[in-house]
Amino acid sequence: MTPFGRTTASLLARHLAVLATQKQLDDNDFVFPSSTWRKLIKRNFLRTWVQLQKKAGLKPLPIHELRHGFVRVWLLSGGGAFSLQIILGHSDPTITRKYVTLWASDLQRKHALHSPIDRFIRKLP
Repeated sequence: MTPFGRTTASLLARHLAVLATQKQLDDNDFVFPSSTWRKLIKRNFLRTWVQLQKKAGLKPLPIHELRHGFVRVWLLSGGGAFSLQIILGHSDPTITRKYVTLWASDLQRKHALHSPIDRFIRKLP
């Protein structure tokens, strides 16, 4: 199972609608096919990924960095580590931990939000 939000669902629906204008789709078709409607080859996908970023004037970002970015944003927005592990499909939390990169400023913000001493002091008269 791969959960995703409303925005992704909307974008996928639009993508499938575009595909449907090009070909009668059936259950055997790929959601992201090659230009010949076959299985997308990783090497070709990665090449296209880099080309599109360069065309947009961006410094190419390795595709796996999206996973690292997702992990960081998930945790900073309050998402739990256990649910993250399941979403990523990891059998062991040590694998998930390899994806966690929090900056000092991230930790300072989280600490300011959850510091037990600061929370206690705020409650004093």
